[in-house]
Amino acid sequence: MKIEVSPTIVRFERSALEPGHVDGRIIATSSKRFAVAVVSDVIRTDGVRVFRRSDVSTLGPAPYATFITDALRLRKDAFPRARRLELSSWQALVGWACVRYPLVTIHIEKRRTGVCYIGQPTRMTAKALTLATIGPDARWNAEPRVFAWADVTQVGFGGGYEEALALVDRARK
Repeated sequence: MKIEVSPTIVRFERSALEPGHVDGRIIATSSKRFAVAVVSDVIRTDGVRVFRRSDVSTLGPAPYATFITDALRLRKDAFPRARRLELSSWQALVGWACVRYPLVTIHIEKRRTGVCYIGQPTRMTAKALTLATIGPDARWNAEPRVFAWADVTQVGFGGGYEEALALVDRARK
C-alpha cells in the first residue's frame, strides 16, 4: 500500500486497532510513520495525527473528496503544514510537537483500545515517555503516566479537543 504526501483527501482504516476510518490529507511520511491533517465529520480541519504505517488496513481517496476540499477552501479552513515535522521516532515527534503545541495526545491502542491520554511531556528517555495528563474536565491529574515508546500507536496534536482543554486550563490560571 502506497502512503505518500498528497493534496488528495484520503480515507484509511486501521481495523486491527479501532473501528471506523480517518479522513484527511497526508502531509508527511517516513519509513515507519505518516502524518495526517485530519478532517472531522463536520468538514473542518482538526489537528494532526501521526500513525504507524504497519497499522493501516485500507487506504484510498475519501468519498466526496472534491466536496470536502471545496468546503474547506470556502470556509478558509486551511490544512496545517508539515513544517519539518519530525517523524524519525515517537520520541522525536513528541519533542517536536510539545515545543509547538500546548498539549499532545498519546494512544496505546494495543494495550487500551478507545482510550487516549492528553498532556504535557515531563520526561522522555530512549524507552519511555512520562506525561503529565489533563482530564476531560481540564484539570491536571496528580500523578503523571509513563508510556513505553514501544506501546505508542498514535500521537496527535493541534486538534479542537486539545485546544479546548488548553484554553480552559489557561483561563483557570
